[in-house]
Amino acid sequence: MLDRDVDRIRADRLRTFVERRTREAEQDRIEAVERDSPDAAFEATSKIAAYEEVLQYLDARTGDDDLIERK
Repeated sequence: MLDRDVDRIRADRLRTFVERRTREAEQDRIEAVERDSPDAAFEATSKIAAYEEVLQYLDARTGDDDLIERK
């Protein structure tokens, strides 16, 4: 039981962290486009894609064994 609770807490913290980093990367991408910096925009877009992969993994785990609680 304790292991499941620890897994939920870790997953919730990871989800919160990744969602915050995604928002920051989205803002970075907007700023890069505004200042006409394609390399920076590409880098921010790549970060967003990586963060979305992590969130998809968490979502997939939620469906498998209900260890990860979604908000």
